[in-house]
Amino acid sequence: MASPLGASDTEIPDEAEGWDLETALDHVGVGRFQWTALAVCGLANASVAVVVLALNLVLPAAEDDLKLTEAWKSVISNFMFLGMLVGGMHWGPMGDAIGRRSTLIPMLAINGAFGMLSAAARNVADLIVLSLIAGAGVGGIVPVVFSFLAELLPAHARGKFMVALASFWMVGFLYSAGLGWAMIPAVGWRALLVLAALPAFAAAAGCLLLLPESPRYLLVHGRVGPAQKAMQRMAAVNRVQLPSHARLRQHESHLLAAAAASGDSISHAAPQARGDACRTLLVVVAIVCLWVVGLCVQVLYEIR
Repeated sequence: MASPLGASDTEIPDEAEGWDLETALDHVGVGRFQWTALAVCGLANASVAVVVLALNLVLPAAEDDLKLTEAWKSVISNFMFLGMLVGGMHWGPMGDAIGRRSTLIPMLAINGAFGMLSAAARNVADLIVLSLIAGAGVGGIVPVVFSFLAELLPAHARGKFMVALASFWMVGFLYSAGLGWAMIPAVGWRALLVLAALPAFAAAAGCLLLLPESPRYLLVHGRVGPAQKAMQRMAAVNRVQLPSHARLRQHESHLLAAAAASGDSISHAAPQARGDACRTLLVVVAIVCLWVVGLCVQVLYEIR
């Protein structure tokens, strides 16, 4: 197919001929590309559930190998969720800074790699550290994958696709529960952790090979050419012919540039930004305090 969206990275299309992003997404429609994106993003979401449930299945089975007490089981579980908190706080904003796809792929790789390395844990300390890092990968996946899929869809399809994406969590639970039932009695808990990492690696490969970067992210960051190539790729997979005049407008980037160029806007925005940062910090401190209290309660309960 000819390349109707062939502008360079720096070219700004004629606004009179330009399409806004939502019009372009509507024209591409819902087809093979969007269903493929749902499968890949759904697999990423399922990989989160697999890791969380696999850890809960492994802890009782690893009790003798790692000399786990009930208190240590609680500690390991809590450190997994602490990693998710840290990962979500750090990698969620990174999805806005470096791209949805560029964030999701390494997070899936971290989730899979450190989940698999957990199978080689020799003691409680190993399992705590590996679970913490794997949890950071899990926390980075959740806030990014929903935004990524939504930005590849026309507006009229987003609702049902978001519901479908959320349902993949239960697919991951079923996969993990089935693995636990089949693997732990037969070959032990270490093999379960190895196989539990496979959905994350498969989702990372799917993102790398099958999905482009979010065109909205690219537009917001002024990368019109790559955004147009992403739309062209989506249209080609759906077998939709884009009109020869179709050019994406850079209106989101224009708004960002106007705000950045206005000293007054920045000066008025700064106090608001500081207030938002203070509120965010207070929320984080409160969450960490609650986590510490919950951890102490669990450990003390098990010690008793």
